[in-house]
Amino acid sequence: MTRFLTIWIGAALAALSAAAAPEYWPIDLGTLGGTQSAALGLNDAGQVVGWSLTAGGRTQAFVWAGGTLSGLTNLPGGSNGIATAINRHGDITGYSDVSATNHHAFLYASNHLTDLGTFGGPLSAGYAINDNREITGWAYLPPDTNIWLQAFWWRTNQLVAIPPFRGFVHSCEGYGINDSSFICGTTFLYSPHGHNWAYVWYDQNTNAIADEGEMTPLGSLGVYASYGDYSEAKAINNLGQIVGWTGVSNNWSPKHAFLITPSNGTWKLPNDSWENGYLDPTNLLMRDLGTLDRPTDNSFANAINDRSWVVGTSTTGSGTNQAFLWRDGVMTNLNDLIDAGSGWVLTNAAAINEYNEIAGSGLYYGQPRAFLLRSSSGLSVLGTNGAPVVDSEPPSLAKGTDFGEVLIGQARTNTFILRNLGSSNLHVHGWTTNGAGAARFEFAGIPSTVEIGGASNFTAVFWPATAGVFQAALSLDTDSPTPLTNLLFAGTGARHPQTIDFPPIDDPWATNELILSATASSGLAVAFNVASGPAQIEGGSNLTFTGAGEIHIVASQPGDDFYAPAPPVTNVFNVSKVPADVTLHDLAQTYDGSARIVTATTDPAGLAVDITYDGLPDAPANAGSYAVTGTVNEALWEGWTNGTLIVAPADQVIDFPAIPNQWITNAVALAADATSGLAVEFAVASGPAEIADLTNLTFTGTGAVHIAAAQPGDANWNPAPPVTNLFTVSKMPATVTLHDLAQTYDGTARAATATTEPAGLTVELTYDGLPDAPTNAGTYAVTGTVVEAHWEGVATGLLAVARAEQTIDFPPIPDQWTTNSVGLAADATSGLAVEFAVESGPAQIADLTNLTFTGTGAVHIAAAQPGDANWNPAPPVTNLFTVSKMPATVTLHDLAQTYDGTARAATATTEPAGLTVELTYDGLPDAPTNAGTYAVTGIVNEAHWEGVATGLLTVAKANQSIDFPPIADPFITNVVTLSATAGSGLPVTFEVLMGPASITNEIQLAFSSTGRVAVAASQPGDANWNPAASVTNEFEVWGLYLLTVATAHGDSTPPAGLFTNLLGTVLTNSIAVPEPMGGTQLVCTGWTLTTHDPAEGTTTNFILTVTNHAALTWLWTTNFWLETEAAPHGSVQPDSSWQPAREPALLTATPDRYYHFLHWTNSASGTNNPFALIMDMPKSARAVFAENLAIHDTPEWWLAEHGWTNDFDAAALADDEPDGFPTWQEYVADTDPTNALSYPRITWIEAEGTNPPLIQWPASSNRVYQIHWADGDPTAPWSTQQLFLGAAEWTDTNAPPPIRLYRIAPLRP
Repeated sequence: MTRFLTIWIGAALAALSAAAAPEYWPIDLGTLGGTQSAALGLNDAGQVVGWSLTAGGRTQAFVWAGGTLSGLTNLPGGSNGIATAINRHGDITGYSDVSATNHHAFLYASNHLTDLGTFGGPLSAGYAINDNREITGWAYLPPDTNIWLQAFWWRTNQLVAIPPFRGFVHSCEGYGINDSSFICGTTFLYSPHGHNWAYVWYDQNTNAIADEGEMTPLGSLGVYASYGDYSEAKAINNLGQIVGWTGVSNNWSPKHAFLITPSNGTWKLPNDSWENGYLDPTNLLMRDLGTLDRPTDNSFANAINDRSWVVGTSTTGSGTNQAFLWRDGVMTNLNDLIDAGSGWVLTNAAAINEYNEIAGSGLYYGQPRAFLLRSSSGLSVLGTNGAPVVDSEPPSLAKGTDFGEVLIGQARTNTFILRNLGSSNLHVHGWTTNGAGAARFEFAGIPSTVEIGGASNFTAVFWPATAGVFQAALSLDTDSPTPLTNLLFAGTGARHPQTIDFPPIDDPWATNELILSATASSGLAVAFNVASGPAQIEGGSNLTFTGAGEIHIVASQPGDDFYAPAPPVTNVFNVSKVPADVTLHDLAQTYDGSARIVTATTDPAGLAVDITYDGLPDAPANAGSYAVTGTVNEALWEGWTNGTLIVAPADQVIDFPAIPNQWITNAVALAADATSGLAVEFAVASGPAEIADLTNLTFTGTGAVHIAAAQPGDANWNPAPPVTNLFTVSKMPATVTLHDLAQTYDGTARAATATTEPAGLTVELTYDGLPDAPTNAGTYAVTGTVVEAHWEGVATGLLAVARAEQTIDFPPIPDQWTTNSVGLAADATSGLAVEFAVESGPAQIADLTNLTFTGTGAVHIAAAQPGDANWNPAPPVTNLFTVSKMPATVTLHDLAQTYDGTARAATATTEPAGLTVELTYDGLPDAPTNAGTYAVTGIVNEAHWEGVATGLLTVAKANQSIDFPPIADPFITNVVTLSATAGSGLPVTFEVLMGPASITNEIQLAFSSTGRVAVAASQPGDANWNPAASVTNEFEVWGLYLLTVATAHGDSTPPAGLFTNLLGTVLTNSIAVPEPMGGTQLVCTGWTLTTHDPAEGTTTNFILTVTNHAALTWLWTTNFWLETEAAPHGSVQPDSSWQPAREPALLTATPDRYYHFLHWTNSASGTNNPFALIMDMPKSARAVFAENLAIHDTPEWWLAEHGWTNDFDAAALADDEPDGFPTWQEYVADTDPTNALSYPRITWIEAEGTNPPLIQWPASSNRVYQIHWADGDPTAPWSTQQLFLGAAEWTDTNAPPPIRLYRIAPLRP
């Protein structure tokens, strides 16, 4: 069975509410001969597509434009078709039969119908097309697959598959696509009931493949995992907002229209998470748009424009379907916006464009018809948000007819659209303005003619000269059937803001006087006052202080006719007591057994100072280090200082009498005194001595003895400087005499001898300090020392050991040939090695003894031995002999050669081979270069050989060629320097053989016009070279081309101007984009290149190869910065961002649950939401939200916190516990409405004896209370005492009567 779109058509007329003036006029689009039609798609040009029955009962796709309904052809083999969508270029998609049972998606563009095909199955359908000619829809797969059908993305003749989420079975369908290629639709998901969810998909990595993670399921408003957990997305606008329908309970019905506005790039909050194998449907971004009647009715959203207006259909209690328009948070029955007597019942709104025109289907006098809703049948004015502006309509901030606040002396420009919705060209003959504020408004750009279906922008400028509200009316004189004679405009002149610069005040002393100074940005005088603290102001700015503490000074400026009051600025600072300086003295003292007291002085002088030592008041006596603090103890001054008292230990000295020299057998009793009275200690510092029993000194040998006396001190005395006594302990003397001090080297040890007086004492001898006697020749210092226990003595001398004599034996050497080698040999009587040297003659010695010859003649060889430390040099011995050469044969070669510019040398060989031969040419040593005949002589030049030969060398002329590189095609303005080289190196000459060229200065080639040129190069030769063959170059002469560069902004390369370029010149063109300044951003959108390829581009750099004249223009657009902010309890879209200049930025405020949008502030104002803010300068917008209040101003959020989620008025009046207090009163009291024990009441009154009564109650920290009392009875007057926040008790100090009644009253927050 052929699948076609389900059409919502009502079965009966709907009741239409009356309206003073219809907002829309419905147009009957007619049929193609049949009984019914339906509109499904609409573009900004007012072109409508859909389907109609024909006279023969077929379903035929149509396009309606300019009042004419035209049928579209079907795909081959088909007889039925439906058109579903049309883009701004007029490209259409839909689906058409291709057989009796199958239909395919199509694209209709440029009068051609294209079959988009399927994924191998029988069916496909296109449902949406964007302005980039990209299409989405669905297509079937082959029957043997688990997936029945899947969504597709058709682009550039490619059908990209979008399968169900995570590859689940069954189906995935595409219904909407925006100009950024975001696609929405519905996808199958796993759950116990096999439900579908709406989704959004985007090709994040631009690979034209539906990858894992690119599809986001959008959840539903139905009960988790129930039959109602179901949703479907039908459309997505260029802001990313998605509409469709969703379940809202645990059953299949009801279903409600929804709107999702993305937040920070996501369409679902919280993000997806798997629970029990399937997704949690919760989506805090999905908004229930409700129904036209009862919550149990169904509603379905079909389309959304970029102004966030939504259209669709809703069932009602009457049993009929009614078309709706949802805007600014309210769903309206479209039948209420048309003339009640029009004959129409609008049942389904299928499409809406950016001019807020709506297409759909309904009943026209009972017949099913397609309709188009327009705001006028003639000329229509569209506001800045695209909504129609009608006569006598109050000025609107959303539509731009109310300009809001504009600063005095500044101007704000709003752009409006004048659109012709009539059936003929319409004319504006003129216009007038009136009203008290008309002088403050200027209108420009109102066209004289608006063509059929055309639109033209005009501007209104509001510029207030003073503060106040200004109003004006614009009346257009037109031939339109719809009058535009009282278009109302308003604007508010606002005083300029000003600020105060009140520099911070440094903390002063109480005695200071300050002159206050602050400046207002307006230049107006600033006033000061003391907000709090011990200070006073005299003369307007003279600030003095009456005490110490924190001071608050407020600077204010009340404004004037031009400036608004400035926000006051408060300076906070502290005033302090006057400080005094404290100086400590006597911090360095020495121990003397008494208390060591520190003193102090102050500035100013004479202040009392308390001194402590390590925190104690008493001064210390003992040596040590003490932390001292001196603190001023005065009523009017403050100050302190810290220091350290050092009590040094006292010094002491020792009296140690001198000790005389001692014999080794003596004993000495040591004695000494210290001035501290402490005991003195003794020690042997050095020498052969020892101490027993502290003072008994004895000796263990002879030598110097040092005895040290010391006293180490204690806590109060420093160690005494040690005192040392020095004396000597001695042996008996003896005499030593040395002998045998002169000897000669013989290879054995040469020892001296010694005798003593008295004789017979043992003497130890050393030689240069060593005990062994020397063997080698030399001089040695000899010391003889007595070695005895009781004797001592020493003698010194010099031992001299002389060197020995030696001779050489060197046998004679016979005469030799030059080629011989001789091994030299000789002996010295010392046994030392003999050295050889050539005294004269052609000989040389290698490796000390290998004698060879370098020529002929007499040779003298000398043998020598230079001696060493023990032997004198030997007398040298010389051998004399004669050396002679050997004869050799010489043969000459290479006597016939050719000139090549280098020396042409003959060669020679010898017998024996390898001998050096010197050649001469005509008696000269250098080989000839030039061609000719030369006498050659070859002579052996060797040290050991001799021989000679003669001959004749002939050098012939050489051939040459010319290298004349090709000449690249030049331009007519070029002068080419000709260059060619001959192989000979001789100069080449040039000649023009043909063409418009001439040669000057032998090598400069110039051109007289364009054309073909031939130039020849030749070389005639000389004595050494034969003439070269001529070489010819041919080439073409070309012209020049101009490049014009223009840019309105930035620095271009090349810069703006006119440039001459040669053919084929490769130019790199680029533009440097300026950094944003002051909220304005300049954006280079690309470039155009006239009369040249490529013709245009979108990059900021490209490469151009010059082929002809061209003009390069860099293209620019302007963005302004939009700063957006949301007050607490809501959010705003878009985020702060750059927005196109002079275009509306659509602001959408979304309140948190239980709150509502209140109004806009900053550059935006009013209560319209969404709000179109024209970006004619950098702007900011802040959305303000307020809590939803039930009856008695009870916040819905508070009721929800306590369990109520609907019927809030009833909840506020209820007393469910019960405790006698309705819920709204418990809100006022901040008690718990679900707890019967929680309610406002007095719980305790304590009145004992003469004490004043104490009243207590359970209090909330978030409430302020009043206590009321009456004396006698409740009808008496009641008195009131206001208490502070969170007060839970009150003491009644009023005079007590016999009887007093009390009651507690919490105040509303």
